[in-house]
Formats: sequence, C-alpha cells, structure tokens
Amino acid sequence: MSVPNVLKSRRFVTAVVGLVVILLSAATPALEEEFQTIATSVVIIVGVLVGGYSAEDVQTAKHPPTS
Repeated sequence: MSVPNVLKSRRFVTAVVGLVVILLSAATPALEEEFQTIATSVVIIVGVLVGGYSAEDVQTAKHPPTS
C-alpha cells in the first residue's frame, strides 16, 4: 500500500504538527492564559519552516543536484 504524496510532504507534516500543538494547547486548561502566545508562536514557526521548504525547493529546481 503506497502512501499518498501529500503525506510525504514536509509542508503538510509541519502544518499538521502545528495544528495538533495548537489544538492540544487549546484543550489544556492549564495553558488557557498562554494560549494566544502559544498559537502565535506555532503559526510563526510553521510559516518560517514552510517558507524555508519552499525556498529550498525553488533552489533545487534551479540547480538540480549532480550525482
């Protein structure tokens, strides 16, 4: 059984992990006061990672690795 390409994507996995962290922190009463900070931090980190992956893909497309 093959894994769909979207599940192999680092962007997708990063976004799912970020969503899980946000949902878990929203569901944890002890983190209620800090939820805005956690959510903002997770969104920024996920955005930076996805942007980095995109820049890496552009660079790889322009200059394919030589073997």
